[in-house]
Amino acid sequence: MTDKQILPEMNQERSLSSLSKNICHYLSGLFPVTCSSDEFWFFPQVIHEYTSLNAWDHFSNETVSECCKKLSSWHTDIQKMMNINHPSTPTEIDAFLLSNMIQTLQEHLEHFRPWERQPTFHLSIACIGLAQALTYGRKSDLTQRISKLPDFLKRASMVIHNVPELFMASGLKMVNDTRIFFQDCLHIVPDIKKSINALNDFHDTLIQMKTINSFLLPVEDYAHLVKSHMQTQLDLKTIEEILEQEIQFNKEKIQKFNTTDFLVAQKHLIKPEKNSPLQWFSNEVQRLKAHCIKHHLITEQLKNDCSVQIEPVPDFLKTIRTASSYSFSPFQKSCHGTFYVLSDETQQKGSQYLSEESPMLTAHETYPGHHLLDASRSMLNRKIRRPLESPLFYEGWACFGEILMLETQFYQSDHASVLINKRRLWRAIRGKIDLFVHSGKMSFDEAADLLCDAGIDFNRASQIVRQYPLHPGYQLSYSIGLQQFQRLYSQKKLSMDQWVQTVLSEGEIPFDLLENILMGHGSDRSNLSDLTD
Repeated sequence: MTDKQILPEMNQERSLSSLSKNICHYLSGLFPVTCSSDEFWFFPQVIHEYTSLNAWDHFSNETVSECCKKLSSWHTDIQKMMNINHPSTPTEIDAFLLSNMIQTLQEHLEHFRPWERQPTFHLSIACIGLAQALTYGRKSDLTQRISKLPDFLKRASMVIHNVPELFMASGLKMVNDTRIFFQDCLHIVPDIKKSINALNDFHDTLIQMKTINSFLLPVEDYAHLVKSHMQTQLDLKTIEEILEQEIQFNKEKIQKFNTTDFLVAQKHLIKPEKNSPLQWFSNEVQRLKAHCIKHHLITEQLKNDCSVQIEPVPDFLKTIRTASSYSFSPFQKSCHGTFYVLSDETQQKGSQYLSEESPMLTAHETYPGHHLLDASRSMLNRKIRRPLESPLFYEGWACFGEILMLETQFYQSDHASVLINKRRLWRAIRGKIDLFVHSGKMSFDEAADLLCDAGIDFNRASQIVRQYPLHPGYQLSYSIGLQQFQRLYSQKKLSMDQWVQTVLSEGEIPFDLLENILMGHGSDRSNLSDLTD
């Protein structure tokens, strides 16, 4: 016991639950779009009971300052409740996760300040918020959100400054994509004309704004972000060593195969569909789900109400999305998710839009990857953990899911393993680029050359590497997260299905805490609630 007042465990849990609800209510009221979208991982994913579909986020120096004061106070409240330096009980782990979210969000708002340095941050909110209202809102919600959109854009133009030239270029490009999106909505909501005018004013403000040359964070800030916010708990030198080992390992595996092996793998893995380019992905999702059920990787609760919708990536997100992706919305009452397939992968005729890696991509984004993880997280009995995400866990699990499907012989080709190695190499190179660019060791042209060596067209590679700095450190989460899951899996004392269910039943917790749980007991199925909860 310390000199702090330690509440009895039952009271601790109640107090922590009440505090968590207050925090989520406050944040979702002040930032309704960022909190209700998985695009902004450092915010809790939660919806406000009244304003989530009819209001806009309020970013200003005053509101951010006031918010950070509250976050700091809440962090102190958690420390007074219990000692979370070495969490072991479920309640202590809950408190640790909540405290980590608070600290990460506070530092993003107060120190890294994407709301001030990135025009794409506000444009993403505008597009996502409008899409949410169109999809989930009542007519009154949509009317209110549209009426308030011009003011949101005006406020955004007032808080943006010290914008790096790189981020300004991305912002101006996204303005054009956003304008197209708004214009497409004219036949549904004619009042959006005022928002189009406001967007034009926003554009005019941007082009008159002075920019700064460097987008780089101080190396010590980047190192802190990677270690604490991404939860790697590793220094940059160790991360570089892990990435180099991953690159070398997969290069050696790939070199044992020739071009013919890749063509054979593609022939066996890809069977074109006659109806539409997206139909193949839809059918593959169903095959993956059936396979996961067969191997007991999906709980009974998720079998019947856990669907995935396949859609092209919306045009307005292409500026900030570099590839196909997955989205899980808290507005869905059931465990539904959306797999967004990048449009240039669906525009070619015949079966050419499908690469030999499409089965692995689908496993990564849906079953047993992002969709199964998010659906399981949304049903956790420990409600404090439901809205909390970790990029390292999230991306690491999806990468590991591809390997699980290889181990359980889902892929119908003897050459599928080399395609897994190809994807692992690609991700490790992306991680190296993230690390080296932000450490000042690599230029964009050098980074693009690396991607070209991995088979990417130079023009496309040049575009991709300039998008990574919008989310510093994120590209590391794939390889480093995968390495952590592989390490834990190699130590498993449980059967594969028990091990998977244990992982999915705990939420996106730090790997050292997950390791203690995996080594100590089997899956606590009570951590997963039913859909009506």
